[in-house]
Amino acid sequence: MDMRLLNSVLTALTEMAPTLKLLDKSEPLRETDLALPHRDNLKRLDKLGLVCKREGGNYWLKRQQLKRLLERESRGLASSMTLQDLINA
Repeated sequence: MDMRLLNSVLTALTEMAPTLKLLDKSEPLRETDLALPHRDNLKRLDKLGLVCKREGGNYWLKRQQLKRLLERESRGLASSMTLQDLINA
């Protein structure tokens, strides 16, 4: 994979770490209950296929998808990145 693409994906996920932290720690989130930056991040995560929107507007984090993406993106790095590494960054 192109290193520029790898860096852009990891950078984007790092920027969205506060939203990922909310999704990881809480029950499903309603978009209307969130501040605007989190709403924008939810849309970006949805485009990446890392959240799903269920009936009633609740968002869930697709942990397996995120784990696979991080594993795939981290192959070229010395150490792999986990969800905990990402949200604690």
